[in-house]
Amino acid sequence: MGESSLLADLVVDSRGRESHIVQWLTSMGYPAPKETLVNSYLGYATRIYQKPTGEFDFTILLIRGTPPASKRGGVINPIEGDGWMVTLAGAAKDNPPTDEKGFLEFIRSLPAPNLYQAIKDAVPLTPISGYLKTENRWRHFEQMDQRPEGLVVLGDAVCAFNPIYGQGMTVAVSGALVLAHCLEKSGKNLSGLSKVVPHQLSRGIQGPWLLATGDDYRYTETSGAQRNALTGLTHYYMDHVIYLASQDARIFTLFFEVAHLIKPIRLLFELWIMVKAIASIAKFQFRAKRQIAKKTLPQEEI
Repeated sequence: MGESSLLADLVVDSRGRESHIVQWLTSMGYPAPKETLVNSYLGYATRIYQKPTGEFDFTILLIRGTPPASKRGGVINPIEGDGWMVTLAGAAKDNPPTDEKGFLEFIRSLPAPNLYQAIKDAVPLTPISGYLKTENRWRHFEQMDQRPEGLVVLGDAVCAFNPIYGQGMTVAVSGALVLAHCLEKSGKNLSGLSKVVPHQLSRGIQGPWLLATGDDYRYTETSGAQRNALTGLTHYYMDHVIYLASQDARIFTLFFEVAHLIKPIRLLFELWIMVKAIASIAKFQFRAKRQIAKKTLPQEEI
């Protein structure tokens, strides 16, 4: 079958991580967009099991270690036909094996035994499938000075996220809505659309990008854009917000609304939460100093 040409006023590339948009642009003489890459070297392995007989005290079971010391996690998701989709994940190149023995040993090594206890007698229905292409990659089309008129890039072809945070599809849908809004506003005049849309998309990407890459930076093995002082400070602050979420239902709800992109990340930095977080930080520091004092001073001086 030979090649053919199709003329269009608007071309939308939404081919995801595997898009060849950069090669196409450079082949036409345009500069490649600047890229920001953050890779925590996360790997997945997934297998479907038949749900064992018996009663289980969970609907979804999720076990996740605390980075950077603990890099492994796993989840059981119920699926149709009384099946369990079991997915293991390991960051910093500590990836789950795809062989029978290694897969089960990885489950045994998780921070809590619940997943292994649930799965040890389950009957596997599929082979084990692995996946390693999980880096965060942002192509900054909004920074291009030269671009073809009538071209818009959406979804993972613009910004692909580490899948573990479950943000990619939501950001892609948000991007499609941005395009729809711009088309509605422009009417039949598509002039400048290829410049306006990338700038609008970048605004919606910034918050999810901060959430995803901020957590990936907890691993010392993570490569890509460099950490800075703000990264460490943000981690320290968010650790205490997460601790407060375990104590305060209001913060718990807000944290997950932000994590699932229902509400903007700036809400986690409102004054009432910051006051609680600072108080939590002060309390933990006081306890740490007391522990140091107990170890270093004679008992009668404490």
